[in-house]
Amino acid sequence: MTERSRWRALASGGVALTALLTLAAARWATACYESALAERAAATTAAYLSLVTPAAKGGAGYELPRLLIESHAVGELAELTSRVEVYHGTAPLVRATAPPLPHALLERLRRQAAPQWNAGAAVAPLFDRNGGDVVGAIAVWPQTGPRPSIRTLLALVVALGTGAMAAGRAGEAGRRGQRGARRRAAWARSPPRAPDRRP
Repeated sequence: MTERSRWRALASGGVALTALLTLAAARWATACYESALAERAAATTAAYLSLVTPAAKGGAGYELPRLLIESHAVGELAELTSRVEVYHGTAPLVRATAPPLPHALLERLRRQAAPQWNAGAAVAPLFDRNGGDVVGAIAVWPQTGPRPSIRTLLALVVALGTGAMAAGRAGEAGRRGQRGARRRAAWARSPPRAPDRRP
């Protein structure tokens, strides 16, 4: 392997590693953002449903037919951005065939009254009209795609292409630099010439 090809291989490896690390960092930042957004959306949806759903007669809970209507409306609206499920107790309301909310999770929501994570979804408590008891929950799944977007892939291709061109130049610069270093070393080793004193 010549010195030039070694320079090119090192530069190409560095470019590829930088591009992949950038892609990984972008995916990690997106996942963090989507998780935080899902927690906020679950808590906001719970607050919204507690405002628009009337109280059940003779209790602090909600009128179930109205909660069902509002849950479907929220579910259809949320389909544009992410998947949402509303639970009355442990029973799902938006998709009736969805698995029920684990009873242990509902108890944990009653004790901690803060969003929890279950099966990849942020789950926020749905309080009764008095705000004293948890009567259900809202689950919001973050919208994270399994693959990077087209724009991300195009940016990666451009970065790799630019890096490959730079790697080619780096190999040439390394070879020129070595030639110059050899000339300077040869010049330093050569004995100094005596000045020409001829008339």
